[in-house]
Amino acid sequence: MIKKTKCIVLNTRKYSESSKIVNVYSIDYGKLTFMAKGAFSPKSKFLGVLETMNIIEVQFYFKPNREMHTLSSADNDVRLKNIKQDLEMSACGLICCEFINKTQNQGEVNPELYNFLLNALLEIESNQHFYATLKFIILLISNLGYEITFLPNLSGNLYFDMNIGQLNENKGIKLENIEKEIILSILKNENFDNVIKKNDFIKIYNVLIRYLKIHLDRNIIINSVELLN
Repeated sequence: MIKKTKCIVLNTRKYSESSKIVNVYSIDYGKLTFMAKGAFSPKSKFLGVLETMNIIEVQFYFKPNREMHTLSSADNDVRLKNIKQDLEMSACGLICCEFINKTQNQGEVNPELYNFLLNALLEIESNQHFYATLKFIILLISNLGYEITFLPNLSGNLYFDMNIGQLNENKGIKLENIEKEIILSILKNENFDNVIKKNDFIKIYNVLIRYLKIHLDRNIIINSVELLN
């Protein structure tokens, strides 16, 4: 049967001389894998569409109890331009897509998580890319069931207790002032107007990925972060 959905391309790989295997995250069906026949043909209808981070609308032949489905058509739904012209922005978008690909199982539907990824890509495209990426990771962690909380009226030194996922004033990994400001602004859903430096992003990213690895029953390695080195 033919199905239709909106999705975000997570990654692709070549299959045979002319075809492409495409992993996407869809709003209606969760993570899906497509076979795009003839995708590398010069006259292919998929040219310029099946690229990582693209936000697209597809039609495909759905096969129950199968992990791979045949792609019938695909069109760009939202066009991102800036994100693909800037190395840091591109790396941030790839990091978000890779997190989804490595934490989600085939067919597990989660519209909220789809919207988190969609909004992250749009914010990376138009706003602070490092902040948008950290915000996405924290929202993803919460969606996975490991919400980071904080005690009220925090002041002075701040620590992150990775065992219980809590920001407090006396136990855990000590956070620098900028790390504290960024994480708290995300948790409180406040605006953050300062520009985040790459080094500060990497420090917070390392804290978050370490926390996720402690609690998630799988070893998460995000290769895209190496693009920022």
